[in-house]
Amino acid sequence: MIVDRRKLREDLFGLVGFYQTSNPEYPLLAECLLESRSGLYFNDAHSLLESIENIDQSIKNFAHYKYPDYTADNDANGIYKKGSKVAFNGVNYEYVNDSESKGGNPPTDEDYWSEIDELSDYLIKSVYSGIDKMIDDWMNYKKVRSVVKSIYDRILLFSGEPDYDDIVRGENEFVGLKIRQKKGESSLVTIINKIGHHFEGNFNGLNVLLYHSSQQEPLTTFVINHNKSKSSVWSNINEDNILRYESDLHDVGGDFYLGYRQSQLLSLGGRAIKMRIIWNEMPDSKYHKWNEYYKQWSNFIFVTGFSVDESVIDDGFDPAEVSESYTENYGLNLNITTKCDIGNAIAMEEDLFESCLKQSVAMKLLSSMAYNTRGSNNLANQLKNEAKKELFHSKGVYGTVYDNYQSSVKSLSFDLSGLGESCFPCDDGSEDIIAGLGTLS
Repeated sequence: MIVDRRKLREDLFGLVGFYQTSNPEYPLLAECLLESRSGLYFNDAHSLLESIENIDQSIKNFAHYKYPDYTADNDANGIYKKGSKVAFNGVNYEYVNDSESKGGNPPTDEDYWSEIDELSDYLIKSVYSGIDKMIDDWMNYKKVRSVVKSIYDRILLFSGEPDYDDIVRGENEFVGLKIRQKKGESSLVTIINKIGHHFEGNFNGLNVLLYHSSQQEPLTTFVINHNKSKSSVWSNINEDNILRYESDLHDVGGDFYLGYRQSQLLSLGGRAIKMRIIWNEMPDSKYHKWNEYYKQWSNFIFVTGFSVDESVIDDGFDPAEVSESYTENYGLNLNITTKCDIGNAIAMEEDLFESCLKQSVAMKLLSSMAYNTRGSNNLANQLKNEAKKELFHSKGVYGTVYDNYQSSVKSLSFDLSGLGESCFPCDDGSEDIIAGLGTLS
């Protein structure tokens, strides 16, 4: 449903902000907390939140969310922009430079990074928690989960026989699998769970690069090890493995190219073994296993083999130079999942969620005040009872933060009907639910 929660948290972060503290005894809040694209501020949700002292005195260790580790790699993992947050040598940092960086500027460089203090860290992670709660409550209340159609999960591109006598003899080409998402639906994503590799030789450290046709640099690099000569080996892929029709990393649509340099494979002592496949047509009965897999994914993605001279990669990837092959897989296979993902659609319509997010994070902060365990702290103790009153509905009394949050969730109007028939089919009564997503309750 929401494939990449971390990305959605980052997308919605900064929609509502905090006021900077004026108390000289407290460190200034991290810059990312001050952004408010909506013009709304969490401090305004209740008088208890107006004082940074109230929040700070109820603080507790809140390490539920871990920032990604800093990487200096010159790929998608190493691209940082203002507001990016990382962990480095046990310390958390925020990227504060106006110019993006592709690694090479470690978090200890104060021109690019600022250390995140304990209070800012707590507030950042409270916002993450508030985003999660808001999205989950909205999906449950509007019954969005019951509408989504399952596509397929963890299937292979093919399960066929290798031709052990047919070794791929190329030496200086970038080769692999070209993948195109057929349906232009922003709600569909394809996930690479594993990369299968059928090679001659035993070796470690082959770089498998993922390109998009709109980018000259790779989106990411997977490093695989092959420890069984002339056998199929599978490498699990857990990060940067989501292929999207729409993404802020590349243009809309287009093709993905997953491949490796033959020169590197040869230097490691390996060669690719072909499979008996034909990409451009439905296999006949003698390829029964492949036929079953093909029927599941072929309506959603298009796959062929491809090759291009390595010099093209050196100069910047150019899809116009690529040659397709309908009989080659260059030793590669994939275990894939295609899911419905409304995360991007939510981020694009973020203004609909601003009021609800304000109340959701306020609930999180007030809950910490109401149930803090700092018994020796006088201010924290004074806040408990008043904070608790805001977490429930009192008979005959309306206008608590809880009431405001519930009202915001119920009134969220979000039209899912345009996200694509693959995810939201209307042949089982679900059209009534979809229509109801845009109504007040």
